Amino acid sequence: MTAAPDSPQLLHLVIGGELRHLDAPVFRDLSRVEFVGAFPNYEEARQAWKARLHQGSRLGLLSPLLVSLAAAPATLALLAGKAFAPGAVGRLVQRLRTGFDLPVATRIEINAADDSPAG
Repeated sequence: MTAAPDSPQLLHLVIGGELRHLDAPVFRDLSRVEFVGAFPNYEEARQAWKARLHQGSRLGLLSPLLVSLAAAPATLALLAGKAFAPGAVGRLVQRLRTGFDLPVATRIEINAADDSPAG
């Protein structure tokens, strides 16, 4: 027979998901609720929560980093072209600009009451 524990056993559950409002524990989408784990004390549960929170923020920072790495070679090539062949790069930029900045037909009419003093 096992001896009864001196203190009651506590179980700390860590569940992650996006809440509808911060004032009530109502999840926005139950299909995206994530069970992080069950822990014997508050400190371990808090450490697991923080680790999962940081993992999510690192994933959120990864996509802009990948975009930056993908754009870096093109930016480097453009800067090298401006340094070594400024005339050719200037003409290329001008052609691109005229391709994107197309003229827009505009008609302006000004209608104002005649406020001149009677003479």
